[in-house]
Amino acid sequence: FNILKLSFVENYIIPDFEYISEESRIWGTLSNPNYISGISSTLFCLFFILSVLEKKIKLRITNIILLTLSFVILLSSVSSSGFVTITILIPIFLVFLMVKKQFKQVLISVILIFALSIAYIPMVNHNERVWDETIGQFVKSNPFHKDLAQKIEKPLAENKPVIVQENNNQYNIPEIPAFGVSWGSGRGYIWKQAISLILEKPILGYGLDTFAFHFPQNDVNIVKAFGGFTIIDKPHSMYLGIAFGAGVFGLISYLLMIASPIIKSLIYFYKGKEFNPFILAIVFALFAYLLQSIVNDSVIGYSVIFFVFLGVLNSMFLEESN
Repeated sequence: FNILKLSFVENYIIPDFEYISEESRIWGTLSNPNYISGISSTLFCLFFILSVLEKKIKLRITNIILLTLSFVILLSSVSSSGFVTITILIPIFLVFLMVKKQFKQVLISVILIFALSIAYIPMVNHNERVWDETIGQFVKSNPFHKDLAQKIEKPLAENKPVIVQENNNQYNIPEIPAFGVSWGSGRGYIWKQAISLILEKPILGYGLDTFAFHFPQNDVNIVKAFGGFTIIDKPHSMYLGIAFGAGVFGLISYLLMIASPIIKSLIYFYKGKEFNPFILAIVFALFAYLLQSIVNDSVIGYSVIFFVFLGVLNSMFLEESN
């Protein structure tokens, strides 16, 4: 449902300016579906663990509601990275519970996973791409597709190279390769180019947020990776972005900065029989962000939550030590 159709929402966020027209758009800090998928998977891990381990009924119900909302946002993003993240981390959480011999919590987890199908089934019936970007990443046959026999993915363009006449060679017109999309929605192509650029300036890098200026935007192979000409303005990987902008040592410094509280957490859970559920939930939320960052950039609308969680985790360990 488009909430902008509600008059009170429209009046709240849209100023009464004469130059706003029907073609105007509202952009947020999470304007990309990949970022929506990332933040929802982070919150999913947080609220899933709190829903399982919380002992107070009211708080557990609250966490289950927030968990369901996070899951719905994840599905509505129609981006696979968030779903892949939770399919990696939730089984690890279940193994952790079994190691700690918390079998009741394992049962609660399984029940929650099946209960979330209440949200999943109507959404995948509404949009078949929800299946394609979630379970469809592992099972290609889509039982929710209305007509499986006619499911044929059309190419973005006719899969033939553009033929350049010989008499155009004097104008240095390159031969355009066949249109297509490379691995990871073009990430394979970007990463290859980004690594080549990083190796040219590995120490100091090129400066943060300068990727668009140094990337070879005139490379005709872009059409093989993105199905057409486009401007590449980010590496689609936080780690490559930091290495490109601040150099390899900048990336190492960043990893060392975030490693300390996470290593403390792993030691904390390994040694202690009793543990703070909220610390465990934050740690899994942090890992969700770090996994997402392999294929996503660092943006203010998402990364700020990671650093808030990191600060809270440090604070909680200081309280534990005192």
